[in-house]
Amino acid sequence: MFNKFVKPSKPAYAKILIHGAAGVGKTFFSLSHPGKGYLIDTEGGANHYADLFPNIEVLHTVEFDEIIKALDWLKNNAEPNSFLVFDSETIFWDALQYQKAQFMHGSEIRVKQLNLSDWGVIKRIVKNIHQMMNELDMDVIAIAHEKTNTTDAGGVLEYIPVGEQNIPYYFDMVMRMVKNGSTRRIEVLKNRLPNIITGEVIDVTCRTWGEAFEEVFPLMKRTEDDIVRDWNLKVVMVENKEQITALVRELDNVEMPEKAKEEIKEKFRWKYKKLSIIAKEA
Repeated sequence: MFNKFVKPSKPAYAKILIHGAAGVGKTFFSLSHPGKGYLIDTEGGANHYADLFPNIEVLHTVEFDEIIKALDWLKNNAEPNSFLVFDSETIFWDALQYQKAQFMHGSEIRVKQLNLSDWGVIKRIVKNIHQMMNELDMDVIAIAHEKTNTTDAGGVLEYIPVGEQNIPYYFDMVMRMVKNGSTRRIEVLKNRLPNIITGEVIDVTCRTWGEAFEEVFPLMKRTEDDIVRDWNLKVVMVENKEQITALVRELDNVEMPEKAKEEIKEKFRWKYKKLSIIAKEA
């Protein structure tokens, strides 16, 4: 029986893939999304961020069956308007290929009913996991390392995420993060969402996810707690005294409790002194 067409009844949360070279700040920037967050950490680096992101709960795993269980749990139990960071697509894909190799050599595999020697099975696992991500009522940010596609002469054609080759097609938006000196930028490579244009370049130097995209993703709203946390993160982000001076001026016009504002200013003063000492010793 045919069911009639109906208008979408659920809000559209963003599903985003962000890739870039190691060390450009992809994970830090993604975790600065406002609200309650969940991190599936396949890289084992989450402990470095524990004190900075008290709003984040972490699952450490590279096992696909554990990831599937985690996504199922999030679908039924996650807090409203929360978000998920999946870090990273690259390590997850490497782990799947390792499991495939182990299976082919007769090593013990937890999920023995799956023929992991079959590439079709591997691809179905990847597709299933990303379909589950897309069904979550929350923003999802997946992170990947990157590599270059080159010409025969060695010229760079494009930068692409490292992982299963169809990964970009599972996401509404694909972005690339680049760091040049003390500046960071995001380039929008693919986009299905309104309020932002493919090819747009966004300066995210000393900016959090909430600041950069609050007007792009209307379902994402920053609370006072988010704003205070954002400014504490900026203390970590700054890399030179000029940035600190500009941010302290900006902070004067931010609405937040005065006690929190003074504590953040004191952290900026401490970092300014540290940078001055480093400059003298250089």
